[in-house]
Order: sequence, then C-alpha cells, then structure tokens
Amino acid sequence: LAWLYHGRRTSLVLTPTHQIKRDFQSFVDVPVEVLGRGSDTLTFDDIQREPRTPVRALYVGRVDYGQKNLEALEPLLDQIRDLELWIVGGGDDLELLRRRFAHHVASGRAKITGQIDDADELRSLYQAADLFVFPSLSDTLGQVVMESQGSGLPVIVTDQGGPKEVVEHGRTGYVLEAADP
Repeated sequence: LAWLYHGRRTSLVLTPTHQIKRDFQSFVDVPVEVLGRGSDTLTFDDIQREPRTPVRALYVGRVDYGQKNLEALEPLLDQIRDLELWIVGGGDDLELLRRRFAHHVASGRAKITGQIDDADELRSLYQAADLFVFPSLSDTLGQVVMESQGSGLPVIVTDQGGPKEVVEHGRTGYVLEAADP
C-alpha cells in the first residue's frame, strides 16, 4: 500500500473513518482525510415501532465467524429469554452458523435467511426489527450499521473497528466493550 499511495502516484487518500485514517497515516507520505460514508435514504426509511415481546434483533452482513465475531451472538439467546435473533447474510460460514443455531431455529427464537439481494425484502426485515446487532471487531465502517440507523433502529456495536464512529452511544445505539477472544 505504501508503494500505491506514494506521493508521486497520488496526492490525497480518503478514508471512511478516523481509525482507518490513523492507520494509513503511519505508512503513507501523502495527506489522509476522512470522507465518511452515507446510506440510501430511499431504501432505508425510519418507521415508528411499538414495543413488543420478544424483542427482535437483526444482524445483516457477511457470515464469517472470525472477521464478524458472530460467536458473540450465540450466548444472547441463552441469556436473554425475550429475544429473537434474525441473521441475514451469506458467506463461507453459513452452514456452520446454521448448525450452531439449529436448536434456536427449531424453537423459533432464531431465523437465518441466507443472503438477500431484493431491496424490498431487505427493507421489510429492517422495518420488522427492534434493534440491530453488529459484533464485528475488524470492519472499517459497517455500511449496514448506517442502513439500520436510517431505518430507525438502535444499534449495538463493539468498541473495535469503524462502526463505533457512526454510533452516538446512548442516543443512536450502544458501543459495547468487546470481549476478549
């Protein structure tokens, strides 16, 4: 990357978050600035929600146990009785996820859809949820976090990686300390 972003090849590097800016500044010799990101406000629109039981938590993203820290979601259903967890996404660990959550799927407390490419169907899942969980420790931004906020969902993210930069702790969601691996 240092070769690619050397001053003779580029004059400015734009990053999505302050954390990535700090990482880039350590090995490039050009200015680095935060551009930020946005989300599709036509697809992900805020709706009014009524409190319900069980609370419906939603995860949308690539199904990768290592990079997305999905093992952090497993104990939630055992520890929180009035919780239902929907997991949307595809990836190499989808079958592993289905095996590990099989008893929760069978009991109706978890739903695993696989990847959804239809924008209307995805929008309806965001609208049917009560909160959004994104336990990743390594994402540079987490576009789905902003999409869920655009849908009016409070979000729960870890204090690792870029998603914490788009959450106002206590206002638009919660930034929780990541558990030691």
